[in-house]
Amino acid sequence: MSSKTFNRIALIIFAVVLLSVIDSCSAAFGPPRVFRLTPGETIPISGDLDDAPMIPNRWLEEPDMETIRGHLGYTTNAAGLTIRFVELRGRLWRGELDLSNADPGDYTLQVFNAASKTKDMEPVYTVRLFPDLASLRADLPSFSERHLDIKPIMIFFMALPLALVMLFLSHLRSGRDEAALQARGIGSVYKLAKSKAGWEIMVGLGSAHGVHPGDRLRILDKNMRDVGELQVSRVGREGSNGVLPLDANIRSGYFVALADSVPHGANRS
Repeated sequence: MSSKTFNRIALIIFAVVLLSVIDSCSAAFGPPRVFRLTPGETIPISGDLDDAPMIPNRWLEEPDMETIRGHLGYTTNAAGLTIRFVELRGRLWRGELDLSNADPGDYTLQVFNAASKTKDMEPVYTVRLFPDLASLRADLPSFSERHLDIKPIMIFFMALPLALVMLFLSHLRSGRDEAALQARGIGSVYKLAKSKAGWEIMVGLGSAHGVHPGDRLRILDKNMRDVGELQVSRVGREGSNGVLPLDANIRSGYFVALADSVPHGANRS
């Protein structure tokens, strides 16, 4: 494949990376405090307390399960809903939620500090029970989770390395293509800068390729057709500079060639 093909593939993959980031943001800013599950399923849940329990030495060591469950409570309007609390760190709590013997629908859940006097001020969560997995997925805010059953963060971590690999391969291929052209006495137009004097041009042929100050290089378009000449003013080992009038036929992506490099009007292979 050519370097342009690698570049196009990389751009497509980077577009996928960008879309996965947008999808992640849409999921993050979707309906807040919603726990989704299907009958018979146990899901991990977490949340924050406005009034955190006062547990001695809670910052020095993690409290045991008995301490955690002794300091946390919950209320719900769903019959058969149970929570097994597994972690309590400051205001953050984690647990496992199970909802059995209930009809599909929305239910409320409120987790609180058992010793709090303001239990009703804690956040209210929605527990959404779906009849099947398909209806649950249809309710997810993330496009990739709804239609591909894959989290957008996973797409991001899979696509980003692949895009970087494509860019690396493009760079390698571009270097090989450029070296092959230079071996034929052809170089790319690297830089076009408009000035009062005209178009200041930098090209990829230098003294290493037989170019000297004052030499005239043929200007080739993208199809390797002769469209003009460039007189070289400064020469480096791998590149040269020159100036063209502002009305000259010169574009980004054009080439220059030594006088005897390729037949006039030859197509690039």
